[in-house]
Amino acid sequence: MTDSNKMTYSSTVQVVASLFLVTIATANRSTPTYEWTDQTGETLTCQKCPPGTYVDLHCSSKTDTICKECPDEHYAQYWNYLDKCRFCNVICQEGEQVKHECNSTHNRVCECQPGYHRSGHYCVKDLRCNIDENQQEEDDEECDELVIDYIVSLNISNSTYRKLENSILHKPHKGKKPATHRRVRSLLKDLKDRDQNRPLLPRLLNILKKAKISHLEKKLQNRFTQQEDL
Repeated sequence: MTDSNKMTYSSTVQVVASLFLVTIATANRSTPTYEWTDQTGETLTCQKCPPGTYVDLHCSSKTDTICKECPDEHYAQYWNYLDKCRFCNVICQEGEQVKHECNSTHNRVCECQPGYHRSGHYCVKDLRCNIDENQQEEDDEECDELVIDYIVSLNISNSTYRKLENSILHKPHKGKKPATHRRVRSLLKDLKDRDQNRPLLPRLLNILKKAKISHLEKKLQNRFTQQEDL
């Protein structure tokens, strides 16, 4: 090997060694730590275990923390100093299906099956509502309440609320009060109570169509009817 090649080789080794030391130093700085008091009473700063693992043995003055992989059906989502991983305790209930299976870093995640929607903590079967305002059906009362609850849950904008209020009350909106859940519910209850012998949904869809509130009309159609358009 020539002197030139030796110098090049030596420089390369130095660069690689420097990069290795920088990488180790960076890793040490970025790894979360925790304090641990060993059997002698000495308080040590130990490295936490990465997601998917737990502490098998705390660090000592001579050794780093020893981490171990989570067993099946257990997980550790974050950097931790747990003495064992958490059990995957989420079980999909009636009307649910697995969205993401349990793994070493995450608990099981469930979602509603097709034909179901989430209501609170449960998935309930979709209810297709009557869209003929001149015909009464057994489920009309239940549908009326679901329609009101659904619109309230959407947190509609103030501008949408004003357009809806104008169309239902047939008078210009006065003031600039925000569209709170209470005001939206009160407005829809007023519309429902005007004619309790006719279902709310078809009347409301007609109002939304005339007021050109198409995004809300579409949401109600997709949620409560089998039709894309009326």
